[in-house]
Amino acid sequence: MKARPMNSRTRRERRHDPDRSVMFWMLMSMAAPACAQLAMAVAMAAEGRWTFAVMMLPGLIGCIASFMLMRARRVRTDEPRTTSVTGDDAAGRAVTPMRSPSWTDVMGFGDDALSTWRRTVSRWLSERERAAVPGPVSQPAAIGIGIGDADADADGMDAGGASAPVVRFDLAAHGPHALVAGTTGSGKSALLIQWCLSLAVAHPPSRLVMVFLDFKGGATFRELERLPHAVGCVSDLDLDHAVRALNAIERELERRERLVAEAGVGQMDDMPDPPARLLVVVDEFNALRERLPDAVGRLTRLASLGRSLGMNLIACTQHPMGQVNAAMKANIALNVCLRVRDALQSSEMLGTGAAASIPPSMPGYGFGCDGGEAVPFRCVGGTDVAAVVDGIVAAAATCEPEPVRRLFSAPLPRTLPPPPAGLEPEGMAMRIGMWDDGVMIRPCDLPWREGVSIIVAAGRSRGKSTALARLSHELDRLGIPYAESLDDVPASAGAESAGRRVLVLDDADELLDPYGSDPRAARLAAMLTSRSVTVVAAVSSCRRLPDEDRFPVRIVMPTGDRATDLMAGIPAAALAQLGDDGHRIAGRAVLLDRGSARVVQLCHG
Repeated sequence: MKARPMNSRTRRERRHDPDRSVMFWMLMSMAAPACAQLAMAVAMAAEGRWTFAVMMLPGLIGCIASFMLMRARRVRTDEPRTTSVTGDDAAGRAVTPMRSPSWTDVMGFGDDALSTWRRTVSRWLSERERAAVPGPVSQPAAIGIGIGDADADADGMDAGGASAPVVRFDLAAHGPHALVAGTTGSGKSALLIQWCLSLAVAHPPSRLVMVFLDFKGGATFRELERLPHAVGCVSDLDLDHAVRALNAIERELERRERLVAEAGVGQMDDMPDPPARLLVVVDEFNALRERLPDAVGRLTRLASLGRSLGMNLIACTQHPMGQVNAAMKANIALNVCLRVRDALQSSEMLGTGAAASIPPSMPGYGFGCDGGEAVPFRCVGGTDVAAVVDGIVAAAATCEPEPVRRLFSAPLPRTLPPPPAGLEPEGMAMRIGMWDDGVMIRPCDLPWREGVSIIVAAGRSRGKSTALARLSHELDRLGIPYAESLDDVPASAGAESAGRRVLVLDDADELLDPYGSDPRAARLAAMLTSRSVTVVAAVSSCRRLPDEDRFPVRIVMPTGDRATDLMAGIPAAALAQLGDDGHRIAGRAVLLDRGSARVVQLCHG
């Protein structure tokens, strides 16, 4: 049965013609400079400046020639394409309405997790065998079915009764990066989900991992977070977490550069045992660009170097024009365009305004173009994503015993309990909390060194006394006796065998104030200078911190005043990592030790 076109010719003539709009703006872009140069030539001739008037003529002729060349290219582009659309006007021709099979039918899976598990394990084993044989890397993913000519019916069958062909996108062959465009409701998110699922069932986590950047509230990849391939997922609801993801991507890119250089090969795929390929998927790239402007530069570097380092990017946006810079666009070879409102956007992606003719009533219809002909397709139908993910998770438990390494962790928690018994650090080290390097959080262990004094500086109600209590607890665990008053420390070194050479002082501002009136201050200063006693002290003001020679190890909690924090020794980079509310979090501090600065969250007990 012959399919009806989406719009009749008369309806297209009544509506705004996308191609006429494109030609109108092309004419205006050439006519404006041509008219300006013509006016300048006439003005020069009127004033008798014939030399300058003649000099304007080449520019005028160039504008006219450029317009004629663009017009000729446009005519060639608008010639009928028998493989992509139906109707009699290629640029405005509409895709054929048709029903699409479900993703499970296209992939040959059943409707339950058991069938997905069985098929996924089989495909992963086949992929491992194929990867063991040298050859080109491929990443085909079924994302829909092709839309045939007018001989295709609404069920996706051609005149001979055969099913419409499956459309597959291969990032390795067509990419290595892809740009997906489409207006709200066009089916972009569903396309991304099906794309990722198709890749997940074809490649085990040891061969492919994914990072999801969802700047549409976090709903798109909620189920995909459970995939064993997922090494990170962030949304625009937590920008600090999103920044960590970008830091991690940049760090991973540098790590792979080192691996390729050390292996002495030209690209990651030439290594004997390359790491898993990394796919970064961005939903709503325009929102990412607005919220985190520096992210564009980082992703541009990924686009430039990703091919040789086994890193792929899929960026999804509503407005492709002006959102993706020229450097990134130069490295994106695969364009996928669903319905867009403006024919200019469609032409930017496909070289034709056809995607602007898709009506809102047909979500999931689009075109794929890898630099050649724009191929129309229909995204596969609804899928029980949770059931598919359950099957993939079960497959990983069967044949992937080692879970993949997370690419980045969540930011430091706002509160941190003490470590459970038995998980304390080995050797003479004190577990004071967790520290953050901008990508991962790790246990913060402070080595115990005789004669190296420690000071905690924080304002009121910031966790100063709690931090001191934590250090005292760790001294008890290590079996190091200590005094809590200067009067309890023997004046003679002979008492050192009694283990009274460690002093823990809370509210030590007066004793450490060089202008204070406490007579014991001089004695304490002498102990610190000679390092005959290890002092663990806490002060409530960062303005009068003792010099670094007396207290080499400093735990400084920020005040929120940049000048004060810088004077206390916190580097500018650490202040930036702390963010705007770091000074409001009890126990959030910067550990300064031997020239290093670590942002830490101290245990509260």
